[in-house]
Amino acid sequence: MSLAMIEALEFSFQFVDNADGDFSTRKWLSSSSLFQQNVLAAGDILAAKFASDATITVQVEASNDVARLGGTCANCDYLGTDSQGRNMFQPAPLSTILLGESVCHPEMFLRVNSSFVETHYWFDPTPSVRGDNFGAGANQASFVWIILHEMGHALGMLGNLVTDTTSPDYGTIVTDFVTPFDDLSVFEGGVEQALDSNGDPRPLFFNGTMAQQVYGGAVPLANIVPDGYYTSQNFYHFGDNGDPTLEHTLMNCCRTPVGDDPWDIYCLDMAVLADLGYPIACSGSVGCDIPCISTNSSANENQPTNKSFEQRDLEGFPDATTDRNGACTDHVVVYNVAVDIQMEYPGGTKEDCSTGEQENIDAAIATALNGNFVTTVPDWDGVVGFGPITFDSSQAVDNTAGGRQRRTQESRMLESACKQTRGIDCLGDYCSWGCLLAPSTSCNINALTNWANLADDIKVALLALNYNCLGMQNKLGVNLLVNDGTGSVTPGERIDADKLLDGLGINRLSGSNLDSTTTTGSEEIDLTDCKDLKINAQFTVDFFGGTGRSPSADDLASLMANTRNYVRDLLDSINEFKDLVCDVQLNHPIPDYDTANADSLKVHVTINSWVKNSSRGTTSQALQKIAGSGWDTYVADYARNVGDEFNEFANTFKIHFRGVAKKGFSKSVDPWQHHFFRDAY
Repeated sequence: MSLAMIEALEFSFQFVDNADGDFSTRKWLSSSSLFQQNVLAAGDILAAKFASDATITVQVEASNDVARLGGTCANCDYLGTDSQGRNMFQPAPLSTILLGESVCHPEMFLRVNSSFVETHYWFDPTPSVRGDNFGAGANQASFVWIILHEMGHALGMLGNLVTDTTSPDYGTIVTDFVTPFDDLSVFEGGVEQALDSNGDPRPLFFNGTMAQQVYGGAVPLANIVPDGYYTSQNFYHFGDNGDPTLEHTLMNCCRTPVGDDPWDIYCLDMAVLADLGYPIACSGSVGCDIPCISTNSSANENQPTNKSFEQRDLEGFPDATTDRNGACTDHVVVYNVAVDIQMEYPGGTKEDCSTGEQENIDAAIATALNGNFVTTVPDWDGVVGFGPITFDSSQAVDNTAGGRQRRTQESRMLESACKQTRGIDCLGDYCSWGCLLAPSTSCNINALTNWANLADDIKVALLALNYNCLGMQNKLGVNLLVNDGTGSVTPGERIDADKLLDGLGINRLSGSNLDSTTTTGSEEIDLTDCKDLKINAQFTVDFFGGTGRSPSADDLASLMANTRNYVRDLLDSINEFKDLVCDVQLNHPIPDYDTANADSLKVHVTINSWVKNSSRGTTSQALQKIAGSGWDTYVADYARNVGDEFNEFANTFKIHFRGVAKKGFSKSVDPWQHHFFRDAY
C-alpha cells in the first residue's frame, strides 16, 4: 500500500458480559443497542485521527470493580530502560500500529459499571452525527465523549505513579516498570521528589516536545497542590487550572460535556499522542502544529497548516513548516537510524569497553556518518546531526533466537525514540542511534543517501580503533537500519555507489533535465510526453555463490543479454506500465565481483521509468497503480527464468529487489522490513 493511500486505523470492539449479566439484561450485547452504537461511533471518531491501517482490538467488559468506566491497555512490549534506569514498556496499541502486532492481545480494555453508565451518561440516538441533538440529555454526560476520553487513557495516557497523598509513596512508582507517559512527566523544577521541603505536593507536568509546542510550555497535569484546582483526580489528566486551553480538552480532569455538546479531540490531545509515538493523520489534525502523515493525495494538498511527517522542529535545526499559503520554508528530513554492531569474541569471553573507548567509539560512528552522508537533493545544506548514544558492553551477548528478536524489536522502537528526541542505549552487541537529521530547503522531497556504503564506512572506522572490546577484527560487522519516515528501509548490504543510484524513490526532474530526449549512456529515451515524475528501481542478482567456480566470459555475456531482454519483456507485458509509463530505461547489467569470494558474482540492474502526461489522476495515484502492477510476480518469474537457463547455479540464486513499487505500509509486513528490500529464491 502506498504511503499516500494509507487506510484509517480500525478499532475492533469485543463486548464481554460479567457473571451478573449486566450487559445482557440491558440488551447491550445487541449490535443494534445504542450502547454499542455509541461505542463504535467513538471508535470511528478516534480512528480517523491516525495514519495507520492497523486493527486494534478493544475488549469492552461489564465490571462492578470500577466506579464508573475505565480505560486501560496492555503494556507487554519492552522498550528498555528510561533515563532513570527504570524498565519501560510500550502501550500495546502503539506496538500494533508501529510493528504490525503486539505481544498482548487484546490491546485495549474498557471496563463498564453498567448501573452508573445507565444512570449518568446520555446515549446519543444518532452518534455518528455530532451536534444534531442540542438540549437532549442536558443533565447527563455524553457517552460518546466518555468513551473517547477512556480510549485516550487506553492509548497511553496512563502510568504507575502513586496518586494517594496519604501514602508515603505518593508521586513515586512502586511497580517494576514505567510507561512512556510516566517517562515524559516531570515534577516542578525538574526534580524527582513529589513533595517539596514543606511536605506539600509539587505540581506535575507533561514534558513532551509536541505537547509543549502546542501548549506553549510544559503541560500541567492533574494532581493535588495547595490552593489548586487539581483535586479529586490523578496524574493522568490535564490539570484544570482555570486555563480554557486545558478545560475543553478531551483528556482534561474535571470538565465533562453534557448532552450532545460536540466537544472534540483537541490539538493538545493529539500532541500528547504524537509525543508517545503515534502517527497522526493530517486530515485528523487540521490546524494543529504537530507532525502528521497525509493519508491520501488530496489531504496532502489541502493541509497547508500542518507539518508533514518528515518535518520536525528540533533544537539546532530550522523550523520546518509550510505556511498557510502552501509556500515552502526550510525542511528537515528525520531519519531513524539504528547502527547494528555485530561482534564475536575469542573463546566467547567478552571484554568491556572503558569509558574512553566508549567515547572514541561514539566519535568514530559520528565522524563516519557526518563525513560521508550523501544526498540526491541538490540544495541540501550539508548539515547532519545525531541524537545521544552510549555504548554499554557490560551485558553478555545474547545470540539466541530470543536475543536476536529483542534486538530487532529495539530497532523498531527508533521511530518512537526519535519523536521524543531521546537516544536508545546500546545493549550487548547491539548499538542504536536515536535520530539523524538532514536539513534541506526542498519541501516534500526526502534527502536520500547510500546507507549501505555508510555502514561500510562505520566498520572501517571501528576497525581502525583496534579495541579488544569490539571483538575479533575479522568478525566485526556493521549494518544500518534506516526508516526515513515513509516506512522504507535500506539494510546494510554493500553496494558500489559508482555503479548504482545513490537514492531510490520519487525524483522531480528539473527543467534543464526534462528535455525532449535524454541519453544516459545506456539507451536513448524519449521524454516528450512524460510528466516530471521519474521512478527508479534496482535489483541485484546473486549468482554462483558456493558453486566452487567462477563464471566464464560466455556465462557473463549470456547473462547480461538475457537479463536485460527478459526484464524489458516483463515490463512490456504489464498493462499498468503500458497505460502509465511513457518510457522505460534499463541500464546494461553491471557485474560486481566479491573479491573475498572468487566464485561469487552479483549483477545489478537499474530501471528508470517516467509517467505519461496523458495518465489520469495525480502522480501519487499513478505511483500507486505502478506499485500494484505485479512487481513481486515478475521478480519471482525472473528468478525462475534465469534459474532454468543457468540451472547449474539455481540452488544459490537470489534476487535483492529495491524500488518505490514496494514502498509503503501493510498489515502483513513488518514496518522495519517492507518490500523495499526483497529476497526471491
